[in-house]
Amino acid sequence: MTAETTPDATIAAEFVGPLWTAIRSADGPRPAKDHHHLIRGLFDAAWLGSLPLLVGKDRSEKQSVALGSAMQFERHPTSEALDGAYAARPRTRIYEGYDARTGGWPAMVTRILMRLADCRVV
Repeated sequence: MTAETTPDATIAAEFVGPLWTAIRSADGPRPAKDHHHLIRGLFDAAWLGSLPLLVGKDRSEKQSVALGSAMQFERHPTSEALDGAYAARPRTRIYEGYDARTGGWPAMVTRILMRLADCRVV
């Protein structure tokens, strides 16, 4: 068995390595106490900004996108309807379910974290 060496696999490995180390050092994936840990500087902002995201025209049709404004959300059945509603009134695009269903490196990160944490990532 050989490991994947695709660009997506490389990004996923570079993303999960530091993230999992931080998770483990902050009480693990299922902390005993209900509190959050802020870990600054885990990723370089320029590197994060350079990562390809499956948004806009690059998103999968399986991935739903809502238009949101002031706690109001609109979902549209097709990309054309979404684009038309956004053009008529620009709002925040909320990419829902950006996980194992969307493909690419985010899907790989989700699958790896699910295995490491022995749970489902939501």
